[in-house]
Amino acid sequence: MKRSHSLRGKFIVMVFAICLSCLLVVSVISYCLSYNLVKAQTNQSASEAVGKNATHLNSWFMEQAQVVNSISQDIEINKDFSDQYLTNYLTKKFERQNSKVLDYYIGFADKKRTMVCATGWIPPPDYDATTREWYIEALKQDKLVFITPYLDADTQQMVITLAEPIKDGNNVVGVIAADILLTDVIELAQDARIKGASYTFLLDNDYNYMIHPQQSFLPTPEKSTNAALVMQGRFLPLIEEIKKGKYNIIQLRDYDNTKRCFVLSNIVATNWTFGIAIPRSEYIKPLNKLLFGFGAALAISLLLGILVILPVTRSLLKPVLQLNKAVSSFAEKDFTARSLVSSQDEVGELSKNFNRMAEIIQEYNQNLEQTVEQRTSSIRNLLNNAGQGFLSFGHDFYIDEEYSSECNRIFGGEIAGQRFTDLIFPGDDEQKRFMENALLSIMQDDDELLREVYFSLLPQELLLNGCNIFLDYKVIINSQNEEIDRIMIILTDITEQRQLELHMEEERKLLKMVVKVVAYNNDFQEYCSDYRNFCSKTVWELLDSSRPREEIIAEIYRRIHTFKGGFAQLEMLNLVDKLHQCESQISASQDEFLSMSSQQLKTFFASLNMLEWMDQDLGMLQEILGEQFLERDNLVVIDEAQLLEINRKVVSTLSPWECNLLLPDLQKLMFKPMRELFKSYPETVARLAERLNKSVFPVNITGGELPVNTERYRD
Repeated sequence: MKRSHSLRGKFIVMVFAICLSCLLVVSVISYCLSYNLVKAQTNQSASEAVGKNATHLNSWFMEQAQVVNSISQDIEINKDFSDQYLTNYLTKKFERQNSKVLDYYIGFADKKRTMVCATGWIPPPDYDATTREWYIEALKQDKLVFITPYLDADTQQMVITLAEPIKDGNNVVGVIAADILLTDVIELAQDARIKGASYTFLLDNDYNYMIHPQQSFLPTPEKSTNAALVMQGRFLPLIEEIKKGKYNIIQLRDYDNTKRCFVLSNIVATNWTFGIAIPRSEYIKPLNKLLFGFGAALAISLLLGILVILPVTRSLLKPVLQLNKAVSSFAEKDFTARSLVSSQDEVGELSKNFNRMAEIIQEYNQNLEQTVEQRTSSIRNLLNNAGQGFLSFGHDFYIDEEYSSECNRIFGGEIAGQRFTDLIFPGDDEQKRFMENALLSIMQDDDELLREVYFSLLPQELLLNGCNIFLDYKVIINSQNEEIDRIMIILTDITEQRQLELHMEEERKLLKMVVKVVAYNNDFQEYCSDYRNFCSKTVWELLDSSRPREEIIAEIYRRIHTFKGGFAQLEMLNLVDKLHQCESQISASQDEFLSMSSQQLKTFFASLNMLEWMDQDLGMLQEILGEQFLERDNLVVIDEAQLLEINRKVVSTLSPWECNLLLPDLQKLMFKPMRELFKSYPETVARLAERLNKSVFPVNITGGELPVNTERYRD
């Protein structure tokens, strides 16, 4: 049994799947809850860090605002608005402040009065303080205001102006203002980074960048860079959050195409926005640690589960495996196999039932084997006495163990385990391959018509060990899958049948020769006389003549060919065969004959004994026609009883059409009408055409009843 399909494997996989599913569900739920908690905690930590730094910045601005506010209140309380007093007061205040304050100055509502400065700076004559932004905004809001910072051209540092109205009762005397460097603010903002690759930035109330690591975003004396306008509005979501006052954490692709999380907070004093940009990798680092922790916990849990599942599964499945082993042995035809499981549970009960079933099957099998053996013995005896050979083989062509005893006689020994094609075609590899391919096609093709075509290509009759064997092919279909898996061959020895047919053929030829000789006696007498004359006289005259050697050989060849044709019409096949062999030998040895001497040629033709070639056919004619068979010119003397016997044999041996052709000739032996002289030619033409695979129109001889003196017109 394959391991991957074992019950133990399925059990382990099932338990493992259940444990894994439970662990995954618990882990996923726990991770999601923890993820949200960690994410909320991370967001809160980032927001608190930004808010804390924004508070520090706000405190700094409030400190500066308190200084300006205290100056305004002191002046209002003293109610001394003279230039000398105000100049001395501002100068003392300026001297007590740190170097971050560039100047304290007061612009008066009375345009005739000159602005008072702590540094002693005297504005140009056309300078009108009431038109300045710090003056207008302070009066407009009627409180201390923070004016949009700018980059000082002299110091190249950011400067912010604080301004607050000075009143005498309800009358505005002027506006006290202070120019303060934002160096401390910038340092505080830059130091407020969260550890890692984060950076801080600061936006004023118009969303202009005041602090940013990208140099192109920083303000210049000529202009400021607005966050809503840079990089095709990439930071508009930040501006929208600021306008809404929500300050949620936003993830954007930053100026350097790095994904960052932006955390914002408002500086209340100035309505500016302080922010920190944290790389997403830093932001989600706690979440990644959480994921790794849950993954490690899941892996350890699964490992521990497997270590526990394996021994438990082995213990639970041990009886099942023992029972399975017994069943497998029983399936492999070990009918003595029994299960040793004796537990008091369902498996134990199954084991007992199996043992009872095995005993019943074993008993049935023994009875069945005895019955099969008896039936097999009966069938074997039947086949062994059938007088035919029965054998079968599969796709490998190796003969099965079961075959009839007739096969041993046909093949001359035991054939079990031998290849069928090796037995019938020993030494002929081409025939073996052809037959094997045809047999394989028969076994593999489902088309019955194609199988019949392949069967027709197989040999039907073979000569094995000197015997004529007829082969009959049968397919054996597997009853389970309805496919051909074997082929049975039935071998029948037809040697006696073929010998009888050969004897009948020889008798038929002999009778045809007798009828022809009797019917065409004049031609027979003439051919025999001419042939004897040729063999005893003409051939030697030709060899002794002075004619060229080529002409002599050609003339002898022509005469032999003519005799062959004449005797063939009389069905004297033995003589015709000898003449044909001689003709072929002369044709093949012409070059040798040209190099021989006359004596050597005479020796060659003398060794042929051509005159004796007629003896076999003449002997058979004399045996049929009797001792009174006489050769005379134009006369054949035959006993009437012998003529009747010939007539009987013709009727019993020859086919009807041959009888219709020959019997009239026997009845008209004494008549020689002209048409009888040409009677043999149509048959000769038809026979020659058949031999040469030619088609000819039938030759019909009509009329010709005029008697002919064959002796007179012989030449």
